[in-house]
Amino acid sequence: MSDAATVEFPARPARVHSPQRPDPTPLRLWRGFSGSLAAGLVLLLVVELVVQFWASDHAVPGPGAGVVTGHAVAAALAVAGQLVADRARGWTSAALATAVVLVTALALWFLWWA
Repeated sequence: MSDAATVEFPARPARVHSPQRPDPTPLRLWRGFSGSLAAGLVLLLVVELVVQFWASDHAVPGPGAGVVTGHAVAAALAVAGQLVADRARGWTSAALATAVVLVTALALWFLWWA
């Protein structure tokens, strides 16, 4: 057997991670509130789907396709906005959480009370 030459590679420099400061408590609370509203919209959509299917089986007028579709769109927008808000930082996170609250308010206003 022959002696193989040992090849040594230079050491890789260690990655320097700068620790990110956590978001302030009011922003975390605001994101938590908007997240609960987004989850509430999803639950409301599930309830409306169940009621719509039940109503169609029993020949009773249900919420209707327009209301169910409106809730589906609002829930999708709210969940997407909340996912991005949870991953964003600072003002972007606050603005997206506010958008989730507004989408929820508009959905409830136009699909329930108007």
